[in-house]
Amino acid sequence: MLKKHYKLIFSGTVIIILLFVINQQHQEKKLYEQYISQNMNYEIKKLVKGIVESYNIFDEILDSGDITNRQAKLLISFSKDIVNMTEELERKAISLERLNHSEFNNVTYGNTLRIFSFFSNLDADKYYDIGKLDDIHTTLDSSLYEKIKFLKELYFLWILVVEDSLIGVIITEEDIQLSVSEYNSNFDSDSVSNNFWIDLLVEFDEKTNAFLNKYEIDNIKEKLN
Repeated sequence: MLKKHYKLIFSGTVIIILLFVINQQHQEKKLYEQYISQNMNYEIKKLVKGIVESYNIFDEILDSGDITNRQAKLLISFSKDIVNMTEELERKAISLERLNHSEFNNVTYGNTLRIFSFFSNLDADKYYDIGKLDDIHTTLDSSLYEKIKFLKELYFLWILVVEDSLIGVIITEEDIQLSVSEYNSNFDSDSVSNNFWIDLLVEFDEKTNAFLNKYEIDNIKEKLN
């Protein structure tokens, strides 16, 4: 009888320990997902801002016929953000087994890297102080005009993806805006468990590939040389 009693106590203790371990694992997973989600939301916001702001700058440049020092610096900064964020989101997706590296080429990342190089090279031989940010950096010739127009077309395709996948992107006749408050209100601490960001990466690649096929090129660099 006493032996049976000990067995019951032992079994109950084992069950309590198992429940405790399972609960701890669940809590740790939840905290990890919250941490990842917080970082991911920031990365997506930075990615979208880079695309939207760059598009609006392209519009200003094509209207004025000039690139100011400020616009040149911003385009370098935004294109670098787009490069970093597309790479980081892909890394997260693969590490969390949401995308298969052998099936997802991240064509967008490779081409944004070339766009970053293009703007960096455009600015490479320029020197100016902070007080001259609104001075003219470069006046467009016909070749540069067509390159900016070409990039604007690609960025608009990306904006259509963003508009379809996220809340907070507002397209008007004047410009395109990202409402940060509206974006933040729709993405919470478990965003990583949803598929919207995976869909975003996949659709970016689909649009980028379609754009390259339209111009019968393998990569953006062929049009930016």
